[in-house]
Amino acid sequence: MRLFFGRKSEPAPRLAFPPERLRELMLLTLATPAGRVIPGQASLLDEVARTRSPADLLPRFPIVTRDAYLAQRERYLNPDSADTGFRHFDQPRHSPYRTAILMEGFIETPKVLAFPDGWNNDLHKFKAQCLVGPVAMLRRMSVMVLNGGARFPSLRRPVLAYTGLPFGQTGLLTPADRDQFWAAFRVGLEEHFLGYRHERLASECSAQAGLHIHSAEAIFEVPDPETSELVITSLANTVFPVVRLATGFTGTLTKEPCACGVEGLRLLNLQPLIAKPRAPRVRMALAANQPG
Repeated sequence: MRLFFGRKSEPAPRLAFPPERLRELMLLTLATPAGRVIPGQASLLDEVARTRSPADLLPRFPIVTRDAYLAQRERYLNPDSADTGFRHFDQPRHSPYRTAILMEGFIETPKVLAFPDGWNNDLHKFKAQCLVGPVAMLRRMSVMVLNGGARFPSLRRPVLAYTGLPFGQTGLLTPADRDQFWAAFRVGLEEHFLGYRHERLASECSAQAGLHIHSAEAIFEVPDPETSELVITSLANTVFPVVRLATGFTGTLTKEPCACGVEGLRLLNLQPLIAKPRAPRVRMALAANQPG
């Protein structure tokens, strides 16, 4: 049984959908080598620039598979981007605390340090009050704690478990993970869904009833009800911009009110996409020239 103590997280403000950010991302996408081969690119470029509602043009953009995006990432590069690839740790409720991040890609400060290799003497001396990392690293760290090889006696804030695009299907959080992390760390847990630039696209609240989508950062779709594959447009990824990226995950989107009081879209039942096996091809023998 997992018990959670401490002050309940306050609901985050509802974020309005920013049409200008979507317009900017669409224009950046259409200017990349990958975007220039989209059917009707020239007319679409003009429509995006002039429309008052760029969201209406989303269906005009073909869905990009995750494998194609990763295999040809250089074709999605925005050459004018000044992004260094490192992000600030933008968690307001956790920022005053000493935070240990078990991965690279974040700007370090005196109170926010990265430990991508996991447990070592520097992490021990840091006395982290908040622990953050991908699910795979948290699994590894929790096993060390349960086996007596690591200790986090100073933790004061919920562990932040990162899932999402950079970590793939094996990086999803399971009920068994939640039980194991509670047994090891003895603090609460929040799941945060990241994009490829480590931008936070959705996050869990204290009610643990799905992920609240940050509509100022991303657009989530489930365009094919047969597969339920989640398609995401990250408004924050202007380095390798892509409109309508198929994620390899399935999920359900709902606008039903959350128990925490936050309004807006939530993502439920996040699962790996299981490809349906193809039907075997049957070679039909020609009737001609067959013995009668």
